[in-house]
Amino acid sequence: MIAFLKGNLQEIDDEGIILDVSGVGYRVFLSKRALSVLPPLGNPIEIRIHTVVREDALNLFGFLSPDEETVFKKLLSVSGIGPKVGLGILSHLAAHEIAEAIYQENLIKLTSIPGIGKKTAERMIVELKDKMLAVAKLGSHESTRSSEQNTHWQEAISAFTNLGYSRTEAEKVLASIEGAKHLSLPKLVKEGLKRLSY
Repeated sequence: MIAFLKGNLQEIDDEGIILDVSGVGYRVFLSKRALSVLPPLGNPIEIRIHTVVREDALNLFGFLSPDEETVFKKLLSVSGIGPKVGLGILSHLAAHEIAEAIYQENLIKLTSIPGIGKKTAERMIVELKDKMLAVAKLGSHESTRSSEQNTHWQEAISAFTNLGYSRTEAEKVLASIEGAKHLSLPKLVKEGLKRLSY
């Protein structure tokens, strides 16, 4: 089973990417949220992978964070939610927002997701409420640390622009670093420079 893929971005479209891993192109489906923070073509990235095997297909679904992958897998256990619907949910809300909505039994928020009706939302709550506590708690911890993280993020962008990189380049490379929100400023800058120098 494939746990992750590390390679260069070969192509990007509305549904996902083609990742060049040592000369082999892997088609990986991503959420719209993940697609919006990808670095430019040719850049190296690492994607967590969930493989779905069907009689007529073998599809790879990719995630930029462990929480996104965890929530996706839990969503698949709900009757009526397949991989494409799961990605659609992750396209509309961040992983911790989905977890919080389910844990707090927020039907309004869940039914605001395209393709999710009241019955499906109720099933999500009944089947997943207890399983979403850890991700929901992580989201609340993240929000309490957001001001410090935003400061680190802005300082890192400033460091890169001072070195001659554009703000867009700096933002994209920071967004491509897995777990960037949990890194200290020195580690964030070090990892970003490593990727920018490829």
